[in-house]
Amino acid sequence: DNKGYIYCHDVGASFSEGSITEIFSIPSTYDTPNFDFGDLGTRKTPYSVKVSVTPEGFMQPTLHVIYDYGDVNVAQPNPYLLSPASSPSVFGISQFGAGSFGGAANPMILQPIQGSGHTLNFKITTNDTAAPFAINGLYIDYYPSGRR
Repeated sequence: DNKGYIYCHDVGASFSEGSITEIFSIPSTYDTPNFDFGDLGTRKTPYSVKVSVTPEGFMQPTLHVIYDYGDVNVAQPNPYLLSPASSPSVFGISQFGAGSFGGAANPMILQPIQGSGHTLNFKITTNDTAAPFAINGLYIDYYPSGRR
């Protein structure tokens, strides 16, 4: 880190400095390329995005939608706090009361979104001590709404 410490990233969900009891959150960012969906000249109006994840525990990331390469002249929506998800309990392994029975191993989080643009970029961020998760894919529902 910026203080000169080396951390083991494969153990735990937070940073700590040896004997110091202070716990530091782990920031993470997943940034997609700018999608033009095959036609840069057509304005797209997305109405929802489904995020497929594989959680290792409780997780609730933030979704940022960025239109037209982050152009300051294009209205950019506020970040969306995604619905929480957690890993499903497995019979014989999970502890009673600590897991979520009947959950999906790879849940799809549906998030309605606002705005429109010629390109879309999605950024998923966290800055917490929650369990890690994998992002399997994004599924964007949109309709073309005009040409330049």
